Amino acid sequence: MARANADALPDEVRSDLAKYLCVRVSGYIEQAVREILEQYAQTKAHERVARVAGRQVSRLQNPSKGHLLELVDAFDPEWKTQLETFLTDERDGALTSIMSNRHQIAHGGDSGITLVRLREWAKPAMEVVDFLDGLCVR
Repeated sequence: MARANADALPDEVRSDLAKYLCVRVSGYIEQAVREILEQYAQTKAHERVARVAGRQVSRLQNPSKGHLLELVDAFDPEWKTQLETFLTDERDGALTSIMSNRHQIAHGGDSGITLVRLREWAKPAMEVVDFLDGLCVR
């Protein structure tokens, strides 16, 4: 995202870049959550159980607080409690904002996303991914 701050870029280009990056960041979050949980299942469960878990996890789209809590609860109810505590209003809001804007962008709507907003949301949203990764490592 640092390259996107070049003052020489026209506003229209910066707007398009913000939309592109929003889609990329949301895709990264979605894919990272899938891979973290699938890897956990593959290393901790019997092959057949891991396959079932992997199929369930692969269906995750637009990870919201509710979706994430439901998904981790299926792995470990204690994880749900920990994640619920970790998902502060800021982190939940960041995740929700990224996913909502991606939805608007993907369906041709006007998202109003800016590089500044995306940068503000990306850090707390990535903290959620890191937290999930930490749960699976413990």
